Amino acid sequence: MYLNEPPFRNKVKEACAQWNTHVSRFSDIVQWWDRYAKRMIKLLFIREGTERNRDRKQTENFYYTVIYDVLQGNDPQIVKKQTLRKLNAKITRLNSIYSQRFVVDMGDQYRLQGEEPSLLHLIKARKRQASRMITHVLDKNDILQTTSTSIMKVFVSFFRATFQPTQVDYVSIRQLATCGVKCVSPETCAVIQGSIYLEDLRRVINQGKPHKSSGLGGICLEFFKTAWDVIKNDLLQIINLMYIEGKMTTQ
Repeated sequence: MYLNEPPFRNKVKEACAQWNTHVSRFSDIVQWWDRYAKRMIKLLFIREGTERNRDRKQTENFYYTVIYDVLQGNDPQIVKKQTLRKLNAKITRLNSIYSQRFVVDMGDQYRLQGEEPSLLHLIKARKRQASRMITHVLDKNDILQTTSTSIMKVFVSFFRATFQPTQVDYVSIRQLATCGVKCVSPETCAVIQGSIYLEDLRRVINQGKPHKSSGLGGICLEFFKTAWDVIKNDLLQIINLMYIEGKMTTQ
């Protein structure tokens, strides 16, 4: 929601330009993105949220102080009524942006277009979070596990047993891989193995849904759209290094 505001967009662009100066400290730009840029992006949003929450509380307390002064004043009732309406609108507008986070975790089917978040949205968001929470599981011995540590151990044991390496005959695998596969022409192969272009990357980012992250890092597509002018060349270089040379990040 911060990315919709021009001042914060400018702050993001300035921060991206500052982060760019640290690329030379890493072996390649993929490592810079994985170990430095992602962390700085998260810290930027955390700091912004902390500052806004503090400012919101201070501003809200100021409005309530003004409301008390209006009620204690000697102005005519009609003047008080108009002033209180204005202050009520300011408080509502102040908290509407803050409460948008409940809508993100609630589902669009519970919200009409243009509707402000309400108590219903908060309840739906809490219920949805509770329904996603795993509170108990049965291990392989049919013993009920309820603590977070024991539940995590059950999942770790399950995935280790399920995805452990399987002994295979590599000669047979190579023969199977070539069975019934048509040869690709050199021209088609060159296109497939060629570099990704900026237009292709831009189109993929624009097609992404709002409030969705392209990976486990939690960086939403709105960030890439907002900082596109600053990070497009770096992002294109990262994608091509990962696609062509196989340099992968941890996430």
